[in-house]
Parts: sequence; C-alpha cells; structure tokens
Amino acid sequence: MLTKQEIHMKCSICNGTIEPLIDPKSGKTIWDQGHNAEPVAEGRACDSCNSTIVLATRLKRAGINPLPWMAEGLS
Repeated sequence: MLTKQEIHMKCSICNGTIEPLIDPKSGKTIWDQGHNAEPVAEGRACDSCNSTIVLATRLKRAGINPLPWMAEGLS
C-alpha cells in the first residue's frame, strides 16, 4: 500500500510530478497540492509551470507585459 508521501499529484499543464514543499528544519511536508493552474488549465500546476506559464497568463490578462517581470526573475 502506498503512503500519502508516496503519492504525488501530476501537473495538469505538463503532466510532471508536483513536488511537495518540505520544511528544511523538520523535514516534514508543509504542502503537497501544488499551485492553482487557472486560467491555463483546470487542476493543479507544478512550480515550473506556475512560474513560467500560469503567472505570465494572469499578468497578460491583467494588461501587464510579463516579459520584463519574468526577465528580472531570471537574472
């Protein structure tokens, strides 16, 4: 039988594994549900898709050009 820690959610955008957020001090899982993937997809998103696709889409829909914002985060 799989334990809860052995079951990982899949990203609804890239179908990759959603990695849990682990407390560095205790080693315990803090959060294992990923990010809200709306408006790109229904379901949950991994860290990578949330940072590059979901947030950019939300910024565009709000009338904000995401490219300068994203470029700053990459440097």
